[in-house]
Formats: sequence, C-alpha cells, structure tokens
Amino acid sequence: RSFTRFPHPDIEQFKLQLLHWSKRYSTTVVLDSNDYAHLEKDYDFILATDAHTVVQSQNQDDLDSLQTHLHSNPDWLFGFLSYDLKNQLENLQSQNLDHLNFPELFFFQPKRLWIIKDNRVEAHYLSPYQSNNDWKQIMSTPHRYADSIEKEISMQHRISKADYLAKAHALQQHIARGDIYEVNFCMELYAEDANIEPHTLFQELNEKAKPPFAAFVQIEDKYVLSSSP
Repeated sequence: RSFTRFPHPDIEQFKLQLLHWSKRYSTTVVLDSNDYAHLEKDYDFILATDAHTVVQSQNQDDLDSLQTHLHSNPDWLFGFLSYDLKNQLENLQSQNLDHLNFPELFFFQPKRLWIIKDNRVEAHYLSPYQSNNDWKQIMSTPHRYADSIEKEISMQHRISKADYLAKAHALQQHIARGDIYEVNFCMELYAEDANIEPHTLFQELNEKAKPPFAAFVQIEDKYVLSSSP
C-alpha cells in the first residue's frame, strides 16, 4: 500500500467529513475510539471503504474460506463474525427468525483506508487506486446534515413481556441446575417502514454517547450502528 499524510486543523470535523464522503461507496467500516485513553490503542480512528475483495458466508466452510483469503492476501480486512457461525463449529441449530438477512460472515479488503492517530491523518491506498481527488472531495463534504430521522419512530417488542419473563425464569432454572453458568439473553426491539439516514444517525449517536468502541458498518443496503462501551 502507498500512503500519504495530510494536516488538518480540526480532526473531529474531518472525521465527520470522512464519514459522509464514504456514502459514495457501498461497503464501509468506521471504527472510532472517541479519544478513549487506553495503553493498547494503536489508532484513534479508522475508515475503510470501497471493497477490492470480499469474503462472505456461502456454505459450511466459511471460516476455512476466510483463512485461505488471509494467507493469500496479507492486507487489511474489515468485517464481522456472527453468532450463528457457532453452527459450523458445534452440532447446533438456530430456530430464531432472521428478519435482517445479514451474512453470517463478511470481510472486505478496502481500496481506500483513512487512519487518524495523535491528530495525524494518513490515507492508505491499495495500488493502483491512489487518487489525488479524494482529499479535495472530502474537504468539500459538509460535516453537518439535516436530522437523521424525519418523524418519531415507534419501536415494537419482538416478544411480549410475559414471554420474556417466562424465558428469563427458565434460564434461571438452567443456571441453578448447573446446565449453564452465563447467558446473554436479548430482546429485539424493531420498527418497520422507518425513514432514517444511517450516517447522520451514527454521527448523532456517537456525539451523544462518546463510546470507546464506536463502529459503523455498511454492506450495500444493510447497516450496523454500534455504540459499544
């Protein structure tokens, strides 16, 4: 990869300009530490975009495919592993309905990679995709847009309160018997036909929460907005 350094007087504004500039590409990952003080932190902010190669779930050998790609392409990869990959490792099945249809495994090798560390901005390009126009485009991109949500969104529960309490009680019994010792029991909240702008919504979420492990993922028309503590 070739890389170029750029000076910028306002790093926080530049991060937002990068976020909105990336809308021109269909595959993007943003990782932001929000200046969290941690000794093991190598980067403050990373934006990877514009996929060159992609590895995603297709069969029962997804992890082998990922390993093969790692050996043949020793470069940056960004993506995720889903919980249901457990079904490829153990004799397990998932019966829950999947309303989102995300791939169970997805990683991509970006053509364009922007890294910020200690107020230094670096652009890393996979040859031969280096562009002199990116900087000009980013600098001309607004860092503020209209509200991310046009109207109030009504969230719904996927299961009822009674069903939730019944499942929680059953899990407590499993713990008491020693069948399990830890469980992550989640309840899905969802909204249908909601009109939002994901990039701006992530911007608003990140500014309010300032989490040390903020993440934004776009795969075509699918998005993940994470405000993990």
